[in-house]
Amino acid sequence: MRAEILSPYSIFSVPKISEVYIIFRAVALEITGQYGPETLDYKFFAPEDIPWDSIYYPAIRQILERYIEERQAGVYGIYIGNDDTGKIHFIR
Repeated sequence: MRAEILSPYSIFSVPKISEVYIIFRAVALEITGQYGPETLDYKFFAPEDIPWDSIYYPAIRQILERYIEERQAGVYGIYIGNDDTGKIHFIR
């Protein structure tokens, strides 16, 4: 996958497992069929086809739900916090 990164979208920690996630908003430029060592597979979905019941982490589900809403509105924010609480800072 080759992508053009547009902006950071979500930066949050998961204190229980001592991890920090940085998620970017990006545009796919080329689907190469190659992915990183932590990825078993990937697939693109239209919002109405997302398999919500298959998403294990609540934080990832919330990020996707927020992205769909913000994409429809055309206004994007950056979430900063942890997997439980945080704040969305809107880009102007």
